[in-house]
Amino acid sequence: MNILKKSMTAAVCVSTFSLLAADVSANIDIVFDYSTDTSGFFDLVTHADGSTGATRRARLNEAASFYENAFQDTLSAITVSNTTNVGRYIDPVSGSPTSISSPISIAENEIRVFVGSQNQGSLAWAASAWYSPFFTSWMEGTARRGQGDIHGSNAVDTAMWGGSISFDTSLSSGNWWWGDQNNDIPDRVFAHEPIFHDFLSTAIHELGHLLGFSDNADSFDNLLSGNTFTGTNAVAAYAAAGGSGNVPTVGNAHWQDGLLGDSLAMDPTLTNNTRKLLTDLDWAAFQDIGWEVVIPEPTSIALLSLGSLFVMRRKKA
Repeated sequence: MNILKKSMTAAVCVSTFSLLAADVSANIDIVFDYSTDTSGFFDLVTHADGSTGATRRARLNEAASFYENAFQDTLSAITVSNTTNVGRYIDPVSGSPTSISSPISIAENEIRVFVGSQNQGSLAWAASAWYSPFFTSWMEGTARRGQGDIHGSNAVDTAMWGGSISFDTSLSSGNWWWGDQNNDIPDRVFAHEPIFHDFLSTAIHELGHLLGFSDNADSFDNLLSGNTFTGTNAVAAYAAAGGSGNVPTVGNAHWQDGLLGDSLAMDPTLTNNTRKLLTDLDWAAFQDIGWEVVIPEPTSIALLSLGSLFVMRRKKA
């Protein structure tokens, strides 16, 4: 599982959101399955913090839309079996590996994501689904979903039938911020001001892991060299942002903490009362692991303009 931790540090955010295309339609379809949400985190009621289940689900769908509007791959339809090459995923409430109980038909371009919550020491975790028992012929055939090699040392692409995401039910401090991308998270200058953890940033981050930003995906793992990521596009984006050489990583599933001014969506921590959307470096890594990435032109001022620099004031506990 890949975990996003909380951070109480200061941050400098450099946005490098590219304007690469003005008219891009969604292709992949991230479908959330709430049947596993037995803890009721996404129930369609008014929750203790005043948020509604509808708002919570809307933020999750908004996070998915970033990827849906950028990834232009066509994933073949697939039937995930409960008898041969059994579909498996991590239950988002118990945290235990779970086999599907009956066959699941995954439509063309669909990625099924089981959601839920649990009391945990981090903001959230995510994991891609898999198959068991493991058959190489399956991974090199049907499981590709029409993509290139996704298995072994020759993997250059990524494809999955689904995965799971779990969010923290009992934050050690503060509350979730449920605002959309047009509703900025409030700054926190003084100790008496409320602490918020941005749900949109957290969901974007965890979906990134589920979609292959992790050494659990062979195409990502093949581009790791020590504590660096060697993907051609990512290295170029890192250089354009002022870096040098391969891109520093930590834990084989995150950029180095604080890299490029603590601005990156796939950084391992999220400073309270701040937001992190996807940057050029994040997108470049997804391109390196096989996704066909075309970033749509932002339609909102909330998608920070290219090259803008924002300094976050120090957050006091």
